[in-house]
Parts: sequence; structure tokens; C-alpha cells
Amino acid sequence: MLSSVEILILSAIQGIFEFLPVSSAAHLVLVSKYYAFSNQNLLIDICLHLGSLLAIIVYFRNDLIHFIKNKNFLIKILIGTIPIIPVGYILYKTGLINNLRNLEIIGWMSLIFGIILFISDKTEATKNIDKNFSNKSAIMIGLFQVLALIPGVSRSGITMTSGRFLGFNRFDSAKISFFFSIPTLFAASALGMYNIYKEGSSELNFLAIISVIFSFIFSYFTIALFLNFIKTSSLNIFIIQIYLYYHRELKSLTGATDNHATSGLKFRVLHEFLSVGVSVLLSDVDVVWMRNPFGGSRLVVPTIESDPDRVHVDAPAIYGDSDVEGMTDGWDDVSAYGFAYAGAGGTPMRRLAARNSGLFYLAATKESLRMVSRLAERMATERNTWDQTAYNEEMWWATLDVVPR
Repeated sequence: MLSSVEILILSAIQGIFEFLPVSSAAHLVLVSKYYAFSNQNLLIDICLHLGSLLAIIVYFRNDLIHFIKNKNFLIKILIGTIPIIPVGYILYKTGLINNLRNLEIIGWMSLIFGIILFISDKTEATKNIDKNFSNKSAIMIGLFQVLALIPGVSRSGITMTSGRFLGFNRFDSAKISFFFSIPTLFAASALGMYNIYKEGSSELNFLAIISVIFSFIFSYFTIALFLNFIKTSSLNIFIIQIYLYYHRELKSLTGATDNHATSGLKFRVLHEFLSVGVSVLLSDVDVVWMRNPFGGSRLVVPTIESDPDRVHVDAPAIYGDSDVEGMTDGWDDVSAYGFAYAGAGGTPMRRLAARNSGLFYLAATKESLRMVSRLAERMATERNTWDQTAYNEEMWWATLDVVPR
């Protein structure tokens, strides 16, 4: 049975992080790492969601009364909620959601969508919630909300991101996000009550009541303070918070937070993809692709308006016929493919061409999986080894069928 202190902690997590543009799943994981909760029954979960739902209804009571009289806005919110229902049902019914619930995915999703939130917050505000919130806007935000099913992606964060991309200001984007949470919280509470009814195992008790009260208090004040904050401030503080979370998780996974640790984590992420049979094209952020690396058709728009558009078929830059395909660090035939030179005392030497560790394709084969496993281990244990050096060594040793000790 949960204690009153545990109820208070869970209420704070639910009430605060449900509405801020940071992942509540990430904070639940972090808190659980330092505090082992007692068994949490379904009734407490429902009461926590119910407290947040009541807080939104009370805070936005005047808006909701207006929406009841003018049903168009309410219908748009319901339309936008539709996409998440079948996707969520499939993920939970098949158990796929449990495969996504790990620290690495939560850390990467928090970082990636934090960056996207940062970019969206630079969008110029040109739309007003009362005049410009259309069915198209509702569907677009609803499709973005589906991404919140991935652990590490904040529901409020992703809906606010989509609102900002659509041209709504921060305040209106936040209000839209809060309104979208009403059907979600209602559905979660209703589904939980149905399960309790089927099991017939839970009774309303004192802890359930204080769960609703605490969750309501934390939720209400979070909504009020957050809306007041974004009237005059940007969302950058939440991007910093996401970065700090990523920083903590990187250290817990690799023991450090420097460039070497990040490079080591890269090979661990590649291992996750290859182990489930997914081939990967890794491309650093400073690489610009001018066409599809796998080849295919593309539309070529002429520079002269009178000329017709034409379709050009590109040859593939990646053939997919090897375990590893990559780019050399050379700039011509000599530097790309190696060259001979005289060493100390005139000793004939030969420089092997170096493959770049920031641009390569890995086929989902046992050989590739073994290679990235060794690379991840080496980067975790060899603090002075450059990832590109290790990458080249592992490739050459693999061609000789040699596993170094």
C-alpha cells in the first residue's frame, strides 16, 4: 500500500509534468531510480488523472461554458483526439509500448523533441485561437499528439510544438494543448474505472481521495503559473531542462559526458537497431544529402519556366550489397585509396585509406552486429581511443577474420 508521502510525490509528478513541455515518463523513471515505490494500484492511477482533469475543467470553466454554447471548437478537439485512439490501442494491446520503455529511448526522444520544440518556438505567431483554429489545425495537432505514445515524448510538449509550427503564439498553443488533454485524461480515467469495475477489487478509500486532492492542487497551480510564465518568456528553459536530463542519462550509461562518451553511445544505439533486424544509415549533422542515397526517381524543376518538369532517375550511392559501406576521408584518388611514402630512414611505408566514422551504412547482418558490439565495448573501456580509429581497425580486422584481444 502506498504511503501519504508516496501519494504526494506521485501527485507532484502527475500534476506538474502532465502540463509542462517535458516528459512525465522521463521523470517517473528518474524518480523510480532513487526511490522504490510500494505497489501502486489502478485506483490511485485513476485518481491522479482525475485530479488533473478536474483542475483543467475548473481553471478553464469559462472557456468550456463558451465551447458548450459554441460546439464547433469542442467538435474540433474531439476530431483531433481521434488519431491517438487506434494507435494507442494497438501499442498497448500488442505490448509494443513496453519495448519502447527504456532509458536510451527516453533519453534520445527527450533530446530530439526538445530540439524540435526549440525550433518551433522560433516560428512567427500569425494565428489566433478564436479565428484560425480550423479542422485542419486540429487534425495536424492530433497527429503530432500520437507521437506522445513514445516514452520520452511529452504530450503537452509535442502538441505545443505543433501549435507553434502552425503559427499560434505560445499562450494559445498552451491553451490548445490543455484542451487536447481533456479527452485524453477523461478516456484514461474512464478506461481505468471500467477495469476496476470488471475486477471488482478496489474500493474508494482515504488515499484515493487525497490522491485526487493533491493531483488537483499541483495541476491547477502548474497550469496557472505556466500560462502566466509564457506570456512574457520563451520555452528555452524547458529545452535546457531536457538537455540536463540527457546529460544525466548519458553519464549513467557511459560514465562520462564528453565527446568520447557521446561517440560511444552512438555505437550502442546502432546495436539496438541492428539487433532487431533494422539496417541503418548513419549520417552526421554536418552532412548534407542532395538526393536520395538509395537512388530512385525525383522531380527536376527547370530553371526556365517554359521548359517542362522532368523526372530524373538517380543511381544509388548505397548499394546494400555489403555489411558496411562508407565514405573515405580522402579528397582524391591518392588520399582516398591510400598511397606509398618513405618513412624514417627511407623505409617504404603505406598509408591505408581511412573510412569516416560519421557517414556509413550498416546492413542488419551478424557481422555488422558483432562489429558495433566490439566498438561499443572498446569506446566504454578505452578512454584514449578515437572512435574513427576503432571503427577502421574493427573493419580491417573483420576482413581478415581476426578478433583482436
